[in-house]
Amino acid sequence: IIWDILSEKGLVKFKSHKSHITEVKFCHNNPWLISSSTDCTIKFWNILTKQCFHTMLTKNSETRSLIILEEVEDQLIFATGGAGAEVKFFEFVGGSDSAEDQKRVKNESGDSIKTEVSDEMSDEDSQNQDNDTLEHQIIEKGTLTRSKGDKVVQMIFKNGILAIIGSSRNCDIWRCLNTEEKDKRLKKKQAKA
Repeated sequence: IIWDILSEKGLVKFKSHKSHITEVKFCHNNPWLISSSTDCTIKFWNILTKQCFHTMLTKNSETRSLIILEEVEDQLIFATGGAGAEVKFFEFVGGSDSAEDQKRVKNESGDSIKTEVSDEMSDEDSQNQDNDTLEHQIIEKGTLTRSKGDKVVQMIFKNGILAIIGSSRNCDIWRCLNTEEKDKRLKKKQAKA
């Protein structure tokens, strides 16, 4: 449920996960919310249309933590951590926005125009509609192995530093390089060789 803290009322209630929700993240540049669950799914929600527009299966491994590392237009780089030592990195590439999103534009005076979407649409109807109007792709980008195989409790990313805290009170820290830094280091290694 998304709450309006001023009016203390629920605005939107998303239903779809079959088990406990472990993490919820808002995107900064898109009207999206990403939720992970112990039901081995990660769901991508459009806040404006109040619909799940993509479901990612995590191959029989529950997702305990999720973090967005980078967001550019309709592309996201995110990482997931579960009950084991592996942290997986993914790229989400969104297709063109749905017709409902296109309708929510700013009018001449700069005010946002709302669109109304029926909350009575079944999950199956919603998924069929989503598959017809949107094309999304998730690409696995890589994996890191943590020092211990305990459950991931929290993932923090700030200023290119990724910290992952495990249930046994250990913390693994990595520095993430941007493309420019990575290319510069690669050139230095090639020059030495």
